[in-house]
Amino acid sequence: DSEDGDGPGSNTDTVIDALKYGNVGRFLNHRCDEGNLTKQLVLVDTLEPRLCRVAFFATDFIPRMTELTYDYGWSRPQQSGRKHRMHCCCGSANCRGLLL
Repeated sequence: DSEDGDGPGSNTDTVIDALKYGNVGRFLNHRCDEGNLTKQLVLVDTLEPRLCRVAFFATDFIPRMTELTYDYGWSRPQQSGRKHRMHCCCGSANCRGLLL
């Protein structure tokens, strides 16, 4: 298990973050709407939901060299005084403006 809680085997809530570890999934980007991928949690070798894998599927044909996107599912922070904000730059018509 990772001591800092952000690597493989960490026991924190499920987070997909390729800052330190990752695979081809690190090339998937956020879009508030109109993403071309959908995610599905998959149980492999166990029925424990905390140990699931994440699979991404195309919602339609994706032409070559098209950016791969899906909605991360984060909601706007309830606290207006939050120090660390992550602005969204997805450019979609219904952009929420903030990821965190």
